[in-house]
Amino acid sequence: MKKLFVATSSNYKLAILKMVYKSIGTINHHSDEYINEQGSPKDESLRIAKDKVLSVDVSKIKKDVVIGIDQVPYFNNTYIRKPLNKIKQMELLTKFSGKTVDFYTAVYIKDFSNELTASHVDTTRVTFRKNSSNTIKQYVEIEDAIDCSGGFKIESLGSLIISKVASTDPFALQGVPLLWIVDQLSQFEINPLNSLAEEV
Repeated sequence: MKKLFVATSSNYKLAILKMVYKSIGTINHHSDEYINEQGSPKDESLRIAKDKVLSVDVSKIKKDVVIGIDQVPYFNNTYIRKPLNKIKQMELLTKFSGKTVDFYTAVYIKDFSNELTASHVDTTRVTFRKNSSNTIKQYVEIEDAIDCSGGFKIESLGSLIISKVASTDPFALQGVPLLWIVDQLSQFEINPLNSLAEEV
């Protein structure tokens, strides 16, 4: 039976995938996740997602399926990095106030048993409220989101500082285009309902 892995160290991404794929495991990748700022955000996000899959230790996965995921926020023709500290988070959210930011979330899947691959890039547009400096300051003090793309969490208090999300996949902004992944993995003969039904 094929096993399913995601090439990530992110607990956020793993938790979302485990909602559906209970037995999914993680595997280390060796991608440096370098962004070529001359490239398009759609192409760069997909290149990095693919690189994560192709850089895993093949001897550890045998004939299994590996998922690579990467998210690239893009604003005002500039790639946005994770803030990593509260000061940069404050600066970032101040720039975003009243503006729209694009989030490109790419997925690359490879079935190592037959070399089949599939890829996809979701584009989510997030429009921020015209937040006062005090609102942003309060949010930054309360919400620990310095390691999140864009410096906020849509699944938590982020709804207080954004006004609109345009996407075809409600999970994509959290870093995992889950609806597409479910559709694609069914083509790879991985159906989580089969294993879940056995547990009932």
